[in-house]
Amino acid sequence: MPDFCMCQGDDCPLKNQCYRYRAVPDLAQPYLSDLPYDFEKQVCKGFKDVVKTSAPIRQLNDDSWDVIVSDHERASK
Repeated sequence: MPDFCMCQGDDCPLKNQCYRYRAVPDLAQPYLSDLPYDFEKQVCKGFKDVVKTSAPIRQLNDDSWDVIVSDHERASK
């Protein structure tokens, strides 16, 4: 389980590059109550780059989460 609050990513333009959105959640995973992305300034206070993590992430395939991809698998693609 990630040791931070995850983000639901609603309408966030950075969600597919963000570990806070793409981390593999636990059953009791806490989520942020509000989207941390500021549309006016076009920045996110909670952004965690998926490239900078070695933890597994969820892979988006045709608008549904169906595969968990490890850092090793990401590097080989």
